[in-house]
Amino acid sequence: LAIEMAALALIALIFLALRLPGIDLPFHQDEAKIAIIAHEQIVGSLAAHPPLTELLWRWSGQLLDAMNLRVVPLVFSAMTAFLLYAVVRPRGGVLAALAALGLYVLCAYSVLASLMLDTDGAVLPLLFLGVVYAYDRVLASATRRTQAVWTAVCAAILITGLLVKLSFILVLAALTVDFFFVAKGKLSASAFRIGFGALMAAGVI
Repeated sequence: LAIEMAALALIALIFLALRLPGIDLPFHQDEAKIAIIAHEQIVGSLAAHPPLTELLWRWSGQLLDAMNLRVVPLVFSAMTAFLLYAVVRPRGGVLAALAALGLYVLCAYSVLASLMLDTDGAVLPLLFLGVVYAYDRVLASATRRTQAVWTAVCAAILITGLLVKLSFILVLAALTVDFFFVAKGKLSASAFRIGFGALMAAGVI
């Protein structure tokens, strides 16, 4: 455990060392548009995307000011790293989780995505891993009540992802395949109803 904690601390330091120097970089192309939207609180400028995308940047502008918006993807990226470790560790063990986390921290695209003003690089990966983590908890639940609770959490994250960007439909498709062909027999009746209802609601959205 001590070695694991030391490795995680080292990875966290590397994470910050690679990203903090870019926190004040000037905005480029579409980033400048998002910064203006956040600063001026313009409504409807990101109408091509689902509503949570615009709300995310407008609320961030209110909390942080437009010039500090790179903090937003950095925070999402840090949470993504945490969830990545939480997802991989029970599936593959400590070494696999540390390796996955190390690759995530060092990957050039991950470094850029941690600072870019968009939703593809840091927000959607966080929501995707959130779905996977909740889904794993559904299948590992020992009681029907716990299973139903985690199913509701999984459904809520899934719908949130669709309200951020429509490409999150790919996660819904993958989950649907596993739901009907792998996990259906492992779910209680209440969890199945919640999951099926969520799939239908997500389809309507």
